Amino acid sequence: MSTVSPKKVGLAISSGFFRSTAAIGVIQVLEEEGIPVDMVAGTSGGAGIAAAYATGNLAAVEKSFTDRHWTAYWQIIFEPTVPRQGLLKGLRTREFFKEFITEETFATTKKKLFITATDLRSLSPVTMSEGNIVEAVHASGGILGLWAPVKWGDKVLADGAHFHLIPSQPLYEHGADYVIAVDTSQPPSLSARAAAQVYQYVNRRTGEQPLLTEPEVLTKDLDIVDLVKRAIRLTGSNIDKLYYHSYPYDILIQPRIQHLKRWDIRKVQEMIALGRKAAEKAIPHIKQDLGL
Repeated sequence: MSTVSPKKVGLAISSGFFRSTAAIGVIQVLEEEGIPVDMVAGTSGGAGIAAAYATGNLAAVEKSFTDRHWTAYWQIIFEPTVPRQGLLKGLRTREFFKEFITEETFATTKKKLFITATDLRSLSPVTMSEGNIVEAVHASGGILGLWAPVKWGDKVLADGAHFHLIPSQPLYEHGADYVIAVDTSQPPSLSARAAAQVYQYVNRRTGEQPLLTEPEVLTKDLDIVDLVKRAIRLTGSNIDKLYYHSYPYDILIQPRIQHLKRWDIRKVQEMIALGRKAAEKAIPHIKQDLGL
C-alpha cells in the first residue's frame, strides 16, 4: 500500500529487450515498501513493462514470462517478412502484449503513462501519451533494420532508445518532482563506438552536421535502404544518448545484470530477482528523499 509523498514521483524504465524484465522486480519492491509512483515512462523493451505496470497487469506479464517455455518467445519474435522495411514483422509481439493490455488507451491507465519512440522521417524523439497503448509499445521497441517500423499518424516510429534510453525527461516535463530511473540497458558495443567515431570524423572532414538542428524530413515511404542510412546516422551522431549518464534522474537503480544478455529469455527469473535486490538497496535513500 502506497503512502503519501508531497512530491510527484515518476518511474523511468530503460531499454534492454528481455533485460528490461529486471524492472518487474524493482516495481515489486517499490510496491511492497509503499513508494507512491504517480507516473511511469518506458522505452523500447521497457515500454512493455511500463505499460503493464500502468494498466495494472504487471503480475500477468511476469507469470507469462516465467511460465512459458523460452522457445515460445522466439516463435513470437521470429516472424520473417519480405525485407522492405525490416526482417521481422513484429505482429506476433504486438499480439502478445494484447493478452495483457488488450485494447486499452492511455486515457484508461491507473497511472499516467508515457512511451517514447523515434520518428524516422524527422530523426527526432516522440513521446506518446494518447491513443492505443499496444501500438505505442510495438512502435517503441522496433529495432531499426530488424523490425518493420510502425506508422503513427504522419510519423514512422521505431526504437525509442535513440533519444530516450532512460525516458526520464518526459516525466519531468509532465510534472514529476522526483524520478526513479531503472537502467537495464547495455552500453554500445566496441564496434558501434568505433563506427560512430568514424562517422563523426567523416562528418567533420566534409563539414556536414551529424544531426541537423532542423532535420531533413522524408515525406516518401521509407524503404530498407532509407532505414539503414537513418540507423547509421542516428547511431553515429547520437551515440552519447546510448549511455545512462546522458539523462536526468533523482536516483538510479541498476540491477547487476551485466553478465546477462538482452535476448536471454531463459534468465528472466534471475533478472527479476536481481531487480528486486537492487531496489531493496535503494529503498532507504528513496524514503529519505521523499520524507517517508
